[in-house]
Amino acid sequence: MSKPFHFKQFSIVQDRCAMKVGTDGVLLGAWAKMPEGGQVALDIGTGTGLIALMLAQRFSEAKVKGIDIDESAAKQAEENFRTSPFAHRLSVEQVALQDFQTDEKYDSIVSNPPFFTNGILPENKQRQLARHFTDFSLELLFDKVSTLLAAQGIFAIIMPISEQENILRIAKENGLHCQESCVVYPNPNKAAKRILLSFSFQKRESENSTLFSHLERVEKRFQLIGIVGVLRGSLVGIQAPLYRFRSSQFAQVFFFACRKGANI
Repeated sequence: MSKPFHFKQFSIVQDRCAMKVGTDGVLLGAWAKMPEGGQVALDIGTGTGLIALMLAQRFSEAKVKGIDIDESAAKQAEENFRTSPFAHRLSVEQVALQDFQTDEKYDSIVSNPPFFTNGILPENKQRQLARHFTDFSLELLFDKVSTLLAAQGIFAIIMPISEQENILRIAKENGLHCQESCVVYPNPNKAAKRILLSFSFQKRESENSTLFSHLERVEKRFQLIGIVGVLRGSLVGIQAPLYRFRSSQFAQVFFFACRKGANI
């Protein structure tokens, strides 16, 4: 059984989920936006509930709903929501995206979707659903988002950078315009692997930025339980147990998330 993953105000139990806590989810949870006055958010493919929990923590008035096609993942997310301080603002539903029905319009929608389109499928059906476009597609995702997003809402996604042009094309076909992008490099000497993208119905010039997720050297055996991060010129206390992080890269992503306001 995998050990719980502890953040500052909540913990993630992940023994029943195919996909565990990873850098992509933490980056998206820290980077996703909520428009001013926004009150409701949707996490598509919530898995453990990590991103939904990060949104609930960052936006203290927001109600966040997670959906997932996998029964075990939905139950795991429900468990993690129930034990968090934000339980009254969190909900989860086991449902395929194409079958999800609601009259709600969401101010913020996030998704860390599957992204393998070919290759050998893993034997584990849960992992197939979580990582491969088997019963899911980007076309379906953007089509559904265009019906669920509020007029001033923001949709955020993280994907392999190789999918950027395809994503921009599909978004445009659904009336969504790129508002911001952030290219993620493992380190300054390697090619970019991921890109964070946000979309809305408004047309404006896109803001572009770059993240080197491993710029600072962080020792693999970092033993500090409490550290102090700098956020917009002020000191913010961070209480996450870094010794649970499996790699120096993941620890560096933690620092990025703190700087972006996740306060995880």
